[in-house]
Amino acid sequence: MASPTPQTLEQTEPRDPPGPVRDRLLDVVRSIAVVRVVLWHTWSWAWLSWIPAMPAMFFGSGALLEASLEKRGWWATVRRRTRRLLVPFWVYAAACWALMLAVGWRPDPADAVGWFVPLVDPVGSDATPGLWITLWYVRAYLWFVLAAGVLSWLLRRIGPAVIALAAAGTFALWRWQESGAEVPLELGDAVTYAAFVLAGMWYWQGGRLSRPASAVLAGLAAVAALWWWQRLGPVDGVVNRSYPLMVLAGTAGIGLVLLFRAQLAGVSGLTGRAVDLIGRRALTIYLWQGFGLVAAEWLVEPLEVPAALGAVLAIAVVAAVIVAAVIIVGPIEDLAAGRSQVRTWDRTAALAVPGVGLLLGSLLVPIDRSAPVDGPLSGQAVVARAGLVEDSTGGPDGGSLWEAGMTVADVVSTWAVHHTDVIDDVGLTRIEGAYAAPGGRTVEFAWGADEPVRSSSLDEPGTPLVDADDPMAWYSITKAATTTWLLRSVEAGVVALDEPIATWAPEIPNADRITLEHLARHTSGIPSELDTDFFTADPQADLAAYTGQPELLFEPGEGFAYSRIGYHVLGLVLERANATTWRTAMEELARASGTRLEFDEDTDPVDGVTDPDGHGYRGMLWASGGLMSTVSDGARFFQWMFTDGLSRESRELMTSFSSDPDWWYYGLGLMPLCPCEFEDDRLQASRYGVDGPDGSIAIDGDTGATVMLRPDSWFDTAGPVTELYELQQGILDALAASAT
Repeated sequence: MASPTPQTLEQTEPRDPPGPVRDRLLDVVRSIAVVRVVLWHTWSWAWLSWIPAMPAMFFGSGALLEASLEKRGWWATVRRRTRRLLVPFWVYAAACWALMLAVGWRPDPADAVGWFVPLVDPVGSDATPGLWITLWYVRAYLWFVLAAGVLSWLLRRIGPAVIALAAAGTFALWRWQESGAEVPLELGDAVTYAAFVLAGMWYWQGGRLSRPASAVLAGLAAVAALWWWQRLGPVDGVVNRSYPLMVLAGTAGIGLVLLFRAQLAGVSGLTGRAVDLIGRRALTIYLWQGFGLVAAEWLVEPLEVPAALGAVLAIAVVAAVIVAAVIIVGPIEDLAAGRSQVRTWDRTAALAVPGVGLLLGSLLVPIDRSAPVDGPLSGQAVVARAGLVEDSTGGPDGGSLWEAGMTVADVVSTWAVHHTDVIDDVGLTRIEGAYAAPGGRTVEFAWGADEPVRSSSLDEPGTPLVDADDPMAWYSITKAATTTWLLRSVEAGVVALDEPIATWAPEIPNADRITLEHLARHTSGIPSELDTDFFTADPQADLAAYTGQPELLFEPGEGFAYSRIGYHVLGLVLERANATTWRTAMEELARASGTRLEFDEDTDPVDGVTDPDGHGYRGMLWASGGLMSTVSDGARFFQWMFTDGLSRESRELMTSFSSDPDWWYYGLGLMPLCPCEFEDDRLQASRYGVDGPDGSIAIDGDTGATVMLRPDSWFDTAGPVTELYELQQGILDALAASAT
C-alpha cells in the first residue's frame, strides 16, 4: 500500500520564545505528502509511489518531535503526542467497528488490541480493508514517539553519522530477509524510517546542507534508486514494496526538499491557505479517507466505466467523504490538542452533506455478499469438485440415468429432463458443448430450454453451432495450459519441478523456499486472501500484494492454499527460463494442437501493460486465467494435451492428485472427476477436469476423449451445481461405448 503516516498529521504548536520560529517548510511538505497519500490509496498507480510521502512525513515528524523534546522533555512529549493521536483515532475506531460489525465482522479478542493501543497493527473485516489497512502508520508513528528520547540522544551523541548508520541498517535487514529470514513488518518499518526521523531531528537542531550538496544527494540517491529497481525489483515498480528502495527514493526526495527549501517555505496565497487547512486537519484527513475508500469501492467499482472515468469518480467520492469528515469530526483534533478555538456547527456544515450522502449511499447499496457475482471465482468450482470425492470414492457416476446405446444427444436430453429443478434454480437456458471423440472427430452440440439437442460435426460440411466470434473465457482452466507449458519445459530440460524459483526470480519473497511444483500445486504457502478483486485484477497488482505482505501461510509443501498469485509467479519464472513470453508459449501450444486460442487482452484490453516483466500483455488474468476459445477448440486442445502434447510421465505427474481433503485433491492444474480410488498418499482417477465460471472441461485418460461445456449459468448462491459433472460423465461414457 501507499506510505503515509499520521504523525506529521498533527497541528504543530508554536514554539515558546526564545527559540526558532515555526518552520513553514514542514507544513508544506506535510500537506504535499497527505495529498499524495490520498491519491495513492485511491488509485494505486505505481508512479505515485515514487513521490516519497512516507519518508517526507517521518522527516517532518522527527523535526516536530525534536521541537517538543526541547521544549517539554521526553515524558511530557509522549503524553501530549499520544493524546493528540489517540483521541481522534479512538473516535475513528468506533466508527470503523460500527460499520464492520454491520457487514458481518466478528472479531477475535486479539483483534481488538490494535484498536485500543495501536502498538500493533489494527486489523478488521475483509469486506472493508480500506478502513484499516492503512493504520499501520499509526502504529509506526506511535513507536517513534516512544523512541524519540533515545533517538534524539543518539543524534546528539554521535552526530549526523547516526542517520547514515540507520539507513545502512535497512540494507542489512534486506540481506537478512534475502537469506530466508521472515522479517516482521514492525521491525522493517522501524529500521527503515528511523533514518528519516533522525534526519528531521537533525534539521530541527539546525543541520543544513548547502544547495550543491542537496543537489548531489538527490541526484545520487535517484540514480541508485532507479538502478535498484531495474536490477532487484520490485517487479511492479511500486517503491513501497522494497525497504532499500524506499530509503533511496526517500533520500532523493528529502534532498530535493532541502534543495528547494526557500521556494517551498515561501508558499503563500491560495496555495498557502490550502496548506494551512490540510495542516489543521491532517490527522482527520488521513484517518477518515478510509471511509472514502470503502464508499468508492462499493459505489464506483461495480460501474462498468472506462478506467479514466472510474479514477475520476473514485477520487471525487473519496474527496467528498473527507470533506464531510473534516467538517463533522475535524474539531476533535482541536479538543485532543487542548486548543480553545473549537469550531461549532455552522452553515459551512452544509458542505458535509454530499460526503455523508455518499457514505450512507455506499451502506445502502444492495450488495448480497453471500450471493454469486456475475462471474464467481473459479476457486468455488474447485471446492465443489473436491467435495464430490468424499462420496465416491465417491463421485457422480450417473449410472442410474444412462442406458446402453445412448448417444451424446440422448445423454444431454435425459440429463435436462432429470434435472429441471437445478436448471430452474440457476436460471440455465442454454448449454454449448463440444467433444473430441477417440480418434479425433470433433462434434459441437447445443441444448436450449425450448429446443431439442442439435449437433454438428466439424469434420463434415455444415453450419457451426458455436459462434467463433464469442469465445468462452477459460479463467482457471488456463492453469492446466500453463501447467502443460511447465511440464513440456521439464521434458526439455529447461527447468525442474523441484527447482527453487530463486534461480529465475530472486526478487520474489521466499523465492529460495518455493519450487515450481509448489506453485503449480498451490502448496507454496502464498495466501489466497492476497488475490486482488477478480474483475479488476492484473498480474502486477497480484504480485505487488504478495510482495507487500510476504508472510507465508505455511512452510512451502506443507499445506494448500488455492492462489492465483502462485500461477502468476509460475508464469513469470517460465518466461524467464524459456526466454519467451507466456502468450507466445500459449500460441505455440495452440499451433501444435491445431487449435485457436485467444486471450483476455484481445477482447477486453486494459489501459496498461500488466505482465510483471513488461513484455506488453494487457489483460487481467494472464497465466492464471487469461485464455479463451470456442468449446470445440478447447476440447481439441485438451485431447491433444493428453495424447501427443505431453509424455506419459508428464501426464502421470499432472494427474497425481493429493489424497488430503484439506488440499482439495488437487493435481498439477487438474482435479479428479470421480469415481476415484485411494492408493497410498495419492488419489487415483481415470478421468479429470478443471473449471471456470463460464464452463468446464473433462478428460477421459483411458480413451483420450474430452468434452468442454459452456452453460450460460451454473452457479447458485452456494457455488457451482455439481450436476454438470454428472453430464460430463454421461457424455464420456457414451463416447467410450461408441469407441468399443
